[in-house]
Amino acid sequence: MDVATQILRKAIDILFLSHKLRTSLGIALGFVVHGLIKLFTPYLKRLSDIIDITELGWMTCIVFGIIIMQMQTIFFLFQRKSPQNEDIDNILQIIENARKEGLPEWQVRQMYIALYTKMLQNIDFNKETKDQIEKLNKIAPASETGSGPV
Repeated sequence: MDVATQILRKAIDILFLSHKLRTSLGIALGFVVHGLIKLFTPYLKRLSDIIDITELGWMTCIVFGIIIMQMQTIFFLFQRKSPQNEDIDNILQIIENARKEGLPEWQVRQMYIALYTKMLQNIDFNKETKDQIEKLNKIAPASETGSGPV
């Protein structure tokens, strides 16, 4: 697979898998904009000296709608250069801010463990992987979970 195909595939995954709601709303927005353009075509034709937007097809309107609804994601990816989940990045930033403000290290560690546990609960593992995770949980001593300052 060439680099352009890999980048395109990653972009499509981010749009359609990570942010399904925004993409769906963008498609709906595109249809609404296209409908409004068709509704007001006679008036818009009189105003079109430079660009005739009445010639925009429905696919173009949908693409513009998706881009508008995904602007937050686009800005986020340019700032972070990471296709991770925005919520997870925000939580990690909150934990780091709490550490800088003087939160004890054992509490910071507990927050990270809670985040990782929640992330792992949201992943659908196959049976073999689930069994391995259960074994690891049984092996891990209770003192590792950081029940308080030592």
